[in-house]
Amino acid sequence: MIMPDDSEIEFYSYSLPERLAYLLVSLFLGFLALSLSIFAICFLPLSLIKFIAEHDLRSVLAGLAIWLGPVFLAHVSLLFFNSYPQIGLSNEGIYVTVFFVRQVFIPWSEVDKIQKITLPQSRSRLIVVRRLTPFHKLVGWQWGGIFKPAFVVRATLPGRDRVIRAIRERVENKSDSV
Repeated sequence: MIMPDDSEIEFYSYSLPERLAYLLVSLFLGFLALSLSIFAICFLPLSLIKFIAEHDLRSVLAGLAIWLGPVFLAHVSLLFFNSYPQIGLSNEGIYVTVFFVRQVFIPWSEVDKIQKITLPQSRSRLIVVRRLTPFHKLVGWQWGGIFKPAFVVRATLPGRDRVIRAIRERVENKSDSV
């Protein structure tokens, strides 16, 4: 597939302060998850020893809860980290920046639908696609209740209405031609 040059792509980015704020929150949560993971690595074997010695199920449950905390924090950290992607539109498809550094190209044929996110009264939209990253299936689940790759176009994106309109037109044209 021939990729268009940058002059044919119209990019839309969130403001730098907004992106930096979410990056800092993400890094903080990631550091917290790492710290709790180190604690959990030490605590779980001790709770298993106590369970074997005293048949105390509560200690094992506490150990498992301590292990699930870092997993939850890591998930939330990655959600924050990918909350504000740069979005590029071209005649061939969409470019989405993932993890702040990598751009993923999604052809229009792989854009499935646009739907409202699960938060009431939100103007943000979930763009459901056929492929992105494995993590973005969690984004689809978190914001749309579906286990498919997706990304969010938030209400604060400058040019948000143009982005939504362009994507909606392509999705509707694709469904009309089928």
